[in-house]
Amino acid sequence: MFSNFEPTDRWSSNPYSSISSGIDRGSGLSAFDSRLLGLSGSCRLSWTSSDNVLRIVMSERNITTACRLTAYDAEAKPDIPFNSENLAHKIIMRAAWMHDAIAELAATEPERLTILASPNAPHFAFSAIGPLGSATVAFSKNEPLGRDAAQVPLLETFYVPKQVINTYPFALFKAAAKALAVATKVSIRADVHGVLSVQLMVEIEGGGFTFVDFQFVPLVAQDEEGEDEDENENENDGASEYEL
Repeated sequence: MFSNFEPTDRWSSNPYSSISSGIDRGSGLSAFDSRLLGLSGSCRLSWTSSDNVLRIVMSERNITTACRLTAYDAEAKPDIPFNSENLAHKIIMRAAWMHDAIAELAATEPERLTILASPNAPHFAFSAIGPLGSATVAFSKNEPLGRDAAQVPLLETFYVPKQVINTYPFALFKAAAKALAVATKVSIRADVHGVLSVQLMVEIEGGGFTFVDFQFVPLVAQDEEGEDEDENENENDGASEYEL
């Protein structure tokens, strides 16, 4: 790991043959002895549970480097309170449609994404406003995939008792873009508090499916007003700062 020297048998079909032949009973050599491996350096790792410190000591050509890494216990992230029993809307559509919509809106470099779901047209829409302009991508529950009206509509499942509008940080949807690109279908659900669940169905090799679930907490009115106030104050200073 720490030497530029490559032993001649490193890439042989049996890289352990020369090592095993060099270990004789009573020779005092181990499988990791530098005389067998052909490496002049060594690395020692030690862990002490008393102080939770990982020590790494690397030695090569009379140069020794020592590192002390202090471990810590990561704080448990609180669960997002998504109420699947009290939904405001549930929509199932092809993941490609949502992926293309997010990619289209990303061109405006927005910071927030607004999702509208309504029993009336437009039935389902993504909207974003950024420094490069604004854009909206809308879907109709009655529009079929093709010219044949008997075909499956764009929105395969559409449950929206009343109009719902929620706003979320756009960066969260960009983080889900790779999963959207490989998914087959997407289920978009929001509870009465605006917490959003984006569940993706992904085909796996050999048949079958697996699911990836993203959950987003909406921006409340206070957050959005705070952003607008900060933006106005910073415009007077010649700078702009945003905080979600």
